[in-house]
Amino acid sequence: MKILNKTLLAAGIFAMAGVANAIPITGSISFTGAFTTDTGLLATAATISNTSARVTGVITGSFAAEGISSASSVTYSNFTFNPISVPVNNLWSVGSFSFNLTQMAFSYPQSVYGIGLHGSGIISSSTTGLDPTPGSWRFNATSAGDSFVWGSSSAAPKSVPEPAAVLLLGAGLIGFGVTRQVRKARKAA
Repeated sequence: MKILNKTLLAAGIFAMAGVANAIPITGSISFTGAFTTDTGLLATAATISNTSARVTGVITGSFAAEGISSASSVTYSNFTFNPISVPVNNLWSVGSFSFNLTQMAFSYPQSVYGIGLHGSGIISSSTTGLDPTPGSWRFNATSAGDSFVWGSSSAAPKSVPEPAAVLLLGAGLIGFGVTRQVRKARKAA
């Protein structure tokens, strides 16, 4: 009987652990706007600053579900790319979302014609229930008019077992425990 109780307890704990589902941030978002550099020339710049931007393009997933629209304004932090300097906390924020930059690399060489950067980071939300999620980003800027295009998207969500699947597994473990007890009782009799 002790083994049956232990089996039931373990199955119950295992089943309850599966009830807490992680909800990753999904989708993509794009921005466009203006910026300045520390030197005034993109070819010799090391830092992007004084960025003003708005959301543009198609907004998908969690970003759309939270009501982010093309009228939403975006707040940026200054960042240094030459030499690359990471991490940058709250690189951008819009609505309840923010992006912490963890990796950065050049997509193509810095020149008088523009700059391209890409990398990864963590997208977070102050919305209850959305978990911080790995994401990618890209930044392309031209010196003509000092305009830029920015995009971020979340990584593919990791599979999280549904509570029903965990309960089914728990029921199977309980069944094994009961079967074992019945066999032991038959042998003893």
